[in-house]
Parts: sequence; C-alpha cells; structure tokens
Amino acid sequence: MNADVILIAYGEPPEPTFFDQWKYSSHILRKLTRLVAPIPKFVIPLIGAWRGYTRVKHWKQYHYSSPLETITKSQAAKVWDRLKELAPAVDWRVHTAFEFRAPSLLSVLDRIPAFECDRVILIPMYVARSDFTTEFSVNEFDQFIKRTEKTFSPVDFVLFGSHLEDLAKVMARHIHAEAERLDLSPQDPKESALLLGCHGTLTRPPKGIKETGYRETFGLYQALERELASAFQVIRIGWLNHRLGGEWTSPTLADSIQEIKTMGVERILYYPFGFFSGQCGDAIGGSDRDGEGGDFLLLPFALFE
Repeated sequence: MNADVILIAYGEPPEPTFFDQWKYSSHILRKLTRLVAPIPKFVIPLIGAWRGYTRVKHWKQYHYSSPLETITKSQAAKVWDRLKELAPAVDWRVHTAFEFRAPSLLSVLDRIPAFECDRVILIPMYVARSDFTTEFSVNEFDQFIKRTEKTFSPVDFVLFGSHLEDLAKVMARHIHAEAERLDLSPQDPKESALLLGCHGTLTRPPKGIKETGYRETFGLYQALERELASAFQVIRIGWLNHRLGGEWTSPTLADSIQEIKTMGVERILYYPFGFFSGQCGDAIGGSDRDGEGGDFLLLPFALFE
C-alpha cells in the first residue's frame, strides 16, 4: 500500500528579501485579507510592496529570519519516521505544501501519480478549522479534483479540534522542557508569567465567513491554562490581530504584556500556540516588545516530539 501525507503551513519566506516578501504579502492580501476587507484588486501589488518593504526593514532591524520553513520540513521528517514505526508495511511519502508561496498544495498534488497512490492524507498545521486556515486547503483540494482526471480514494483531512486536551498535554510537556533548557529552576516559573500568543480572529465576521476558529483556539488556551496553572504565577493569552476587517479578538499581545508588567511580574515566557509550524516572530521583534521590565523569553514551538 502507498500513502501520501501532505503537511500544509502558511509558508513565510525565510529571509528578508524584498521580492519574496512582496509576493508572499500579495498572496495573503489576495487570498485572505480580501475575505474580510474590500480591497480593490488593482491596489494589491502596491499594498503588497509596502508590506514587503516594511517586513524587510523590521526583520533586518531585529536580525530576524523566519524558521517556519525549516520547522515544517523537520516536522515532515519526524512524521515520516513515526509513520514508518507505526505502519512499516505502508510506503509512506510525506510532503510539505504552503498556503502563500511555493510549493502550493495544488502543485504538490500534481506531483502525486494517481495510479501509484492508494491514500492521500492532508494535514493543515493549525489548531482550529476556520475560513482563514484549513478551509483554504479544503477549497484547493476541491479545485484540484474538479480540474484533473486524477482520483484519490480515500482522502483524509486530519483536524485537531477534537484533540485539544491531548494537544495541551504535549505542549505543556514541551514548555516544561524548554524552561529547563533555559536553566530556569523549578521555582522560577512560579515567579514568572506565561504569555500564550496566537493569531487573532474576528469577533464579528463579515457576511460569508462561516467559521472564524475562535472556539477551538480559545479552547486550547483554556486547556493549556488548566495544565499549567500550578506551574506559573500568571498565565495570559495575547492575540496577534490585523488592522482591517472589523472588530478583532482581545486582549492583544501588547495589552497582555502591559497587564503582566502592571502586576509586577519581572519574567515573561512567551509561547505561540495557534499554528503548529511557526513562531509569530514579528511580535517579538516589533512594537509589542518594548524591552522594559525584565526578561522576555521565547519558548520555541515543537510538535511530534
């Protein structure tokens, strides 16, 4: 038996090069932002250019490069190892695809020879199923089926919304391990704040948006809070929001940081949990961190430990 597994992530460009950042930003504007904001198509290249320019400027200012692609490829290799261990009789082939840059899901599907494929498993690497994440993959797969003569049977989408408690346990173990790696004593977290960052979403979505992903994302936050309540002095969520589209989730990352500082907590451990292959790095290097009031420690993300 043969099986093709495709891990799907946003696909942020690794380096601050203008052309790559411009294309990436333009794809996001065209594919995602226009779902919630009435942006005319003809201005997308101009807005994309401005966003590309500002991303390059900020990344270079903070000496940042995105680990997203490396993380996703590493996860794909670990998934392959684990699948071979669980089902060695299957010829597993694990691929990566990106939402907003090459290789796209459509191009990866095109490379899968239908006559040698017994099963396709698609894994969008997001906590929540929403119109802004998983539905991109569902829609693109539907487009692929409509425009090709290839047929895959069966096809499975792996979703995580029904496994929030299990995910919280995995993430909690990882947070403890990273705290130890940072040479924190067992008492240090009890005198620290844990800031859980995630991509924001609309609280009042415009017409046509069926699922925002809020319920499952906040559900994972609550599960993490339960798992780690005794380990930290305070735990807070921080939403990373866009500016357009209406009313967004709160509190923002900056608001939660300020609240924690007001409480007199000197050390903040920051852990992004909403996507399974990314670190929300811009929030660390950008205006949400002002460098005042103690340590701000990033706990890298890990899945498939």
